Amino acid sequence: LVDTGEGVLLLTDVFGATPSNIACKLTIPGRIESISGVNLPMLLRALTYRDKDMQTLITRAVSGGRDGVLYLKPERDAKS
Repeated sequence: LVDTGEGVLLLTDVFGATPSNIACKLTIPGRIESISGVNLPMLLRALTYRDKDMQTLITRAVSGGRDGVLYLKPERDAKS
């Protein structure tokens, strides 16, 4: 997101696609990290925790992305 000298987190959309493959090649553990499968909740979580250490940022971003995917099953009308 922003390189403050403490590392960079690369976020890509689809695992296995060109951006993800390039990010994988650029990854240097502890310095340049990558997450694939980004969604809006993940991006918002990453922005919220961007001032934290890299491991916290990664953990929070991934959990935000996972928690942000929900199946919205409509409730049945009680009269039907």
